[in-house]
Amino acid sequence: MKTLKLLSLIIIILLITSISGCLTVPILKVRTTIGGTTDAPVIESIEVEQGTMDALKRPKDYPPHAPGVYVWVLRGTDMINFWTSTDYTGPGTYELVSGFKDGKEPKPGDTLRVWIQIVDESGGYVANNETTMVWE
Repeated sequence: MKTLKLLSLIIIILLITSISGCLTVPILKVRTTIGGTTDAPVIESIEVEQGTMDALKRPKDYPPHAPGVYVWVLRGTDMINFWTSTDYTGPGTYELVSGFKDGKEPKPGDTLRVWIQIVDESGGYVANNETTMVWE
C-alpha cells in the first residue's frame, strides 16, 4: 500500500512537471537606454518585444526600487502588468521582463502603452518616456 502511494505521488509530480512546460504565459521584454547624468537622466530609447514564458516561472510583482527604473504597461488607462522595477545606477542600458496580471493578458490587436519612469531615493519622478505597441 505504501509503495502504491509513493508511485502515485511520483506519477503526479511527473505529470505536473511535464504539463508546466506546456503552459506558457505572455511576457513583455523591455530594453531602455538611459543617457544624461546620474542626477539628470534622459530616457533615450525604449525597445519592447513580446514573448512567452513557462507559467511557473513568470514574473510577478517585484519590490519597488528607489532609486529605480519602472515599467508600466497600460491598455487604455488600466495598468495590466505586475509591478516591475530594477535599481537605477546611472546612465546605461536596462533590461526588464514584465508579466501580466491574471485576466489582463493582452490579446492580438491590443494597443499597449509602455511607460518607463525613473524615480529618485524618495520615490519622486526624475524622468519618463513612453512608447506604444500593438500586441500580435
